[in-house]
Amino acid sequence: METITNFRELGGLKNRQGEVIAKNKLLRSGELTRVSSQEQNKLLENYRLGKIIDLRSTKEIEERPDEKFKQAEYVHIDIFKNVEGQGTGLDDFKEIDSPEIARNYMHETYRTMAVNPSA
Repeated sequence: METITNFRELGGLKNRQGEVIAKNKLLRSGELTRVSSQEQNKLLENYRLGKIIDLRSTKEIEERPDEKFKQAEYVHIDIFKNVEGQGTGLDDFKEIDSPEIARNYMHETYRTMAVNPSA
């Protein structure tokens, strides 16, 4: 997918119990602000996209709203709602000037996602 930021299909991943995520059932990506109509059709036809869960902040959504998919339910969950200064948008990463700081930033982001009550 060329017009979707950070897109990947998570089918085939195993959990600790050895259960495997079914192919073409769980996708993840960044924002869907510039998705082409061809890629929208591919998501709807090949993956049978039925639900989009947007974890961005309300501010991020207002600044860069996703393209709408007619057949997909849209759910917004602001996982950093109660966290000050935590963002994972491209603008946040433009402020980081070293790979080490970026790596630490993402580790802290993932930790916050796991322990923050709003997440």
